[in-house]
Amino acid sequence: MEQKKFYVSGTRKEVTEAYLMVFFAPLRLTDKQLAATTALAVQYAQYVEDGVKEPYASTLLFSTDKRKELADSLQISSANLNNIFGSLTKKGILAFDNKSYSIHPNVIPNSSLMFNFKVVADASTGRADQEGSESDETSSEQSEGDNN
Repeated sequence: MEQKKFYVSGTRKEVTEAYLMVFFAPLRLTDKQLAATTALAVQYAQYVEDGVKEPYASTLLFSTDKRKELADSLQISSANLNNIFGSLTKKGILAFDNKSYSIHPNVIPNSSLMFNFKVVADASTGRADQEGSESDETSSEQSEGDNN
C-alpha cells in the first residue's frame, strides 16, 4: 500500500477552514455556518494559545461583544447569527447548556491530523479508478507549523 502525504498550509483561518470543510462535509454546512464555525474555532484557538482555559475561553468566545463582532464580520444580523448557532447546536458543533454556548472540541484542529481514504470499486464498473488502483489508502497530514 502506497501512502501519499498532502500538506495544507496557510494562515490559521485558511487551514482551519480547510479542516472544517473536510471534517464536517457530511453535515453539509452552509457558507455562513462554515464561516461562523471557522471564526469561532480560530478565536477559540487564539484564546487557548494565550493561556485562557475553560470555562473562560467559551465565556469570552460567546460574549455579547464577540457575538456582535462575529455578526458584523459575517454581515448578518444578530437574529440570523442566533439561527446559525441553533443550527450548529443541532449538528453537534456547538453545545448549549445552562444558558451558555460552548464549542465542541473536535472543531479545533490539532497540530497534526491524519485522514485515511480507501479507494473502493465503482458500482457502475465494478473496479477502482485507474489512478487510484495502485493505492487503496492515502493520508493527508497537517503539520504544526501549518497552523499559524
